[in-house]
Amino acid sequence: MTLKNNKRKIQIFFCVSIFLTQCVSKTDLSFIPEPTNLFRPISYVPILPAAQNGFSELSDITVGFDELIYVVDKGRQEVIVFNTAMMELSRKFVQGATKVVQDRRLNLLVLGTSDTTISNISYKDLATVYRFELKNSNYGLANATLKKKVVHPFYFPSNSVINRNVKFNDLCIVGDNELGDNLYYLARTGTNNNPLNPGGPDDAILLFDKNDNFQYFVQISGNEGIKTDFFKSPKALVASIQPPQSDRMPRSMGFYYANIAAFEPENRRRVLPIEYIPSPEGATYIQSTNLILDDTTKADGFLLTLNKFSSVSDLAASGDGTNLLFVADNIKDSIFVFGVASGLEGITPPAGSSNRKNIKVSFGGTGKEFTQFDNPVAITYFDRILYVADAGNNRILRFKLSSDFR
Repeated sequence: MTLKNNKRKIQIFFCVSIFLTQCVSKTDLSFIPEPTNLFRPISYVPILPAAQNGFSELSDITVGFDELIYVVDKGRQEVIVFNTAMMELSRKFVQGATKVVQDRRLNLLVLGTSDTTISNISYKDLATVYRFELKNSNYGLANATLKKKVVHPFYFPSNSVINRNVKFNDLCIVGDNELGDNLYYLARTGTNNNPLNPGGPDDAILLFDKNDNFQYFVQISGNEGIKTDFFKSPKALVASIQPPQSDRMPRSMGFYYANIAAFEPENRRRVLPIEYIPSPEGATYIQSTNLILDDTTKADGFLLTLNKFSSVSDLAASGDGTNLLFVADNIKDSIFVFGVASGLEGITPPAGSSNRKNIKVSFGGTGKEFTQFDNPVAITYFDRILYVADAGNNRILRFKLSSDFR
């Protein structure tokens, strides 16, 4: 009796299996979109939801050393601070605000404009660096106090001969064992690029100390001597000093530089590493030659490839030992990822991988999907998360490598 019952159960099981198989084979699943990264073993994937706080015109995003997210809404002339979950904490009006960065003293440096009157002559919208002190009894952006302003051209002794029609485009924090901590480079552009100008050509990278005192404009040494007009429309800067806060952070004075557009074909749409070489006779800056250009056994893409980018809008670097450099291209609406030291596109294969070449994880494309962009104007990175200010879609997006989810 038991044997008959078991045989009957087996017959029923096979009949049900055949029925289900026939049902599945007849079901049309074409309405389900195929994931675009299905065949990419490692890729950047979005962390939802996106932050959409009624932005008017996004222009910057950065992670501070206080591990908060600072966003600039250029349209509203506001700096807005979020926690890492993208919950808004407070905001502050700054005239003409376009860029923001935080130094290791937790002071905010904001690029904006200011008006002034000198000898009964009014000057409007002069390029300005605002320094706000956050670390006080009422810590926070809403309670930040204006500590100092650097107004162009009055940081230079012979300001009367310097073109006032300039813009400040970006800045980055650096540090040096001899010169001290919390120095910063400032990217400047303008219309007068005579290399013999007392303050240097308008298109220049300037160095300021931690107290906002102008030090010098960067000149590049090469085989043909010193070039005082090396930089062409400098747009974006990034250096190795990045959050999280650490006493072991490198004090490198080198930086990466990206330009806006073409002045000469060889300078077009480039991202270049600038190396600082200290010496007893005086420090020099050179264009680094350490990056790999075309070794296809190591990667399929390279930072220094001519015309790799259409328009670089921002740069970011990782400060957590992953040694990554991120490049935002707001014409290609894409984010490119490279090794900082190598210039190879992609990330190194994980342990145990059969890959010998870097794994390409650059991504993007024009659109409104969560892995697409419309004018990504700014990027920043913290704790293995990449933040993108997607201006055309009025949102902040966050991404993480699929291999970093645990």
